[in-house]
Amino acid sequence: MNVFRPRIIYSLFAVFTYFTHYGQTIQTDSLATRLGEVKEDTSRVMLLTALATSWENINADTSIYYSNLAIKLAQNIAYTDGEALALDAKAKAYIEKKEFKTAIETYEKGLYLLQSQGKDTGLPAGYLYSGMGYTYFYQGKIEPAATNFAKAIGIFEALHDSTRVMKAAMNAGVAYVEMGNYVRALELYQQAQHYAELMDKKAFAGLVSNNIGVIFRKQKAYPEAMEYFNKSFEIVSALGDTAGMANALNNLGLVYENSGDYEKALECYHKTMNLDKTTGNEYGIALTLNNIGLIRREQGRYDEAVESYEHSFTIMEELNNKWGQSKALNGLGEVYLDQELYPKAYRPLNEGYELADEISNTELLNQASFNLHKYYEAIGDPKNALKFYRIFYTTQDSLYNEENTKKLARMEAEYEFQKERDSLGFVQQKMALEAEQKISRQVLIQRVTAAGLIIVLLLAIIIWRYSRLKRKANFDLAERNIQIEAQNEEIIAQRDQLEERNRIVEQQKYQLEEINEELKALNEEKNMLMGVVAHDLKSPLNQIVGLIDIARKSVDNLPSELEIYLEKIHSSANSSTQMINRILDVGAIESKDEVALNEVSIYPILKKNVEDFQVLARKKDIALHLSEGNPELRALVNESYYEQVIQNLISNAIKFSPKGKDVHISLSVAGNYVITQVTDEGPGISMEDQPKLFNKYEKLTARPTDGESSTGLGLAIVKKYVDAMQGMVTCESDPGKGSTFTISFPKV
Repeated sequence: MNVFRPRIIYSLFAVFTYFTHYGQTIQTDSLATRLGEVKEDTSRVMLLTALATSWENINADTSIYYSNLAIKLAQNIAYTDGEALALDAKAKAYIEKKEFKTAIETYEKGLYLLQSQGKDTGLPAGYLYSGMGYTYFYQGKIEPAATNFAKAIGIFEALHDSTRVMKAAMNAGVAYVEMGNYVRALELYQQAQHYAELMDKKAFAGLVSNNIGVIFRKQKAYPEAMEYFNKSFEIVSALGDTAGMANALNNLGLVYENSGDYEKALECYHKTMNLDKTTGNEYGIALTLNNIGLIRREQGRYDEAVESYEHSFTIMEELNNKWGQSKALNGLGEVYLDQELYPKAYRPLNEGYELADEISNTELLNQASFNLHKYYEAIGDPKNALKFYRIFYTTQDSLYNEENTKKLARMEAEYEFQKERDSLGFVQQKMALEAEQKISRQVLIQRVTAAGLIIVLLLAIIIWRYSRLKRKANFDLAERNIQIEAQNEEIIAQRDQLEERNRIVEQQKYQLEEINEELKALNEEKNMLMGVVAHDLKSPLNQIVGLIDIARKSVDNLPSELEIYLEKIHSSANSSTQMINRILDVGAIESKDEVALNEVSIYPILKKNVEDFQVLARKKDIALHLSEGNPELRALVNESYYEQVIQNLISNAIKFSPKGKDVHISLSVAGNYVITQVTDEGPGISMEDQPKLFNKYEKLTARPTDGESSTGLGLAIVKKYVDAMQGMVTCESDPGKGSTFTISFPKV
């Protein structure tokens, strides 16, 4: 099976392309010329930031240089908004260098600055959230991308900025498509389309139509998808938008491919490739190669399919695009599966799955897990085949369901109705918007003219002061240079010392990491061996118990001596089985990284288990007492783990208590914690035994009072389970008078 991704990166590029924050675009040389005319104030900060933006696609390092100048000046004059905008420009330069981690850190720094000054609802914050969303998206981290785009929408809506709401809604819609939430994506696309039509943004409307078509194609509603893709192609063709035409043609090819019309699909793909080559769109070329590879595979032209997938993977690897790498690897693995070349299939399938899991992409996980299921099924490994089929089944439900399809259709119909209803007022809204824009342009011209006159007046004063200050500055500079040279020599010496220390620390760190990896591997091997041995022993023991039961039922009047022997064998087999179950319990909890915690009512669990143990207690003439507790009292625990902890503690209390004694179970609250206590009247625990109380396989001084078996694992399991649930377990014991075990968990 295959799920195709639209060229949504193009969509995101088209929407995300930064319109300048400061008016219309100005040539780089012109900006540099003006730099000498502007004084050290907010205007200079904005000019430096504009320079940084103009250099972004030319030379990222130069862009970062101007951004740093703007940031430093903004800090000196306490211009918070200017500093945030300069940080935004700097982050974009890091995106151009594909240093995404540094870009995210830069955006976070800008947002922290605005939040600390109570300015996190203004336009600069909207830019920063949009930029961070784009950066996450480009790395394949879709959920944080959607979150940041949504925050940007909220800010732009509050500022009544229709243009930026339109673009942010489009970006968020693209992210929700990637998450498989098509209903929310369609809502956002319709919001973007409303503003595009209101402002007569034809190119943007064409892009929205394309993306709505993507949703219908993913839901396998091919006629609706075709309608939207054709509409998009007509719009972008009329505008001469080459990239938009390639995008629409590619998506039309996907629809033909999904419908089984491979010749028309290939025709669209070849046209797409030609358009992408004219625009230098390497990403688009890689996507199209991936699609061509699948068709060649379906046609049985495997060598051509392998060539297409490998070429696509090479481009995606150069772009550092993990989504694209995973997609190409999955396709390559499918080609080898079709040819039953299983040794060749494993590497691309496994690496493709790991990349999909790393970026948490539901569509790719769905495809990769199904392919690995087929691989393991083919080589006769049912355990792993089942494992990956379960992953496939889980992700499949979140991608395709009839309810989503119906809801999408309903929303589309509602939107068309709303558009018809609003059509009467559209012209008036458009005229009002144009009038508002005309007034804004006039006000802008007036302000620019006034600013120009002020700059001319100030320029003469600046030149006069500059000539006076220059002579003094030259003298101060010569003296300062001498001091700096002396400081540099000292810094170099200190740097050499630090480098040597860092080298030693890195070497020690590397050695520790190697040791930790070895220990981890040994521990995993130990757990695996214990599990294998335990499972292998469990089956023959169960057979022994079963055979004894059959012998007892099949033969009447067994000799008493033989009956005694059979009972001893039966008891020993049961004890061994219990020990194996304990070993498996310990192994299971040690192999789990996290345990799901829920709000659980504690008292009903205690009451049930006290009732369950009454029969065992009465055999030793022991009375179980459960104090009255609040039935509504709830704690944050894993219900299954908590019940096993209680069973172990009550079982131990009965096992180690003499006949005729009492065992008390109580439930209480202490601060923000729910406390459960189990108290017995047994021999207690000696001071020597208490430090090793919760160790595995420990045989303590105290022994069961009626010849019961003890594996030495019960309290170890209690400790493991309580720790896994982020609780605490303690023991208070007075030798000769009994013990009290206390477990506590957060109250909810």
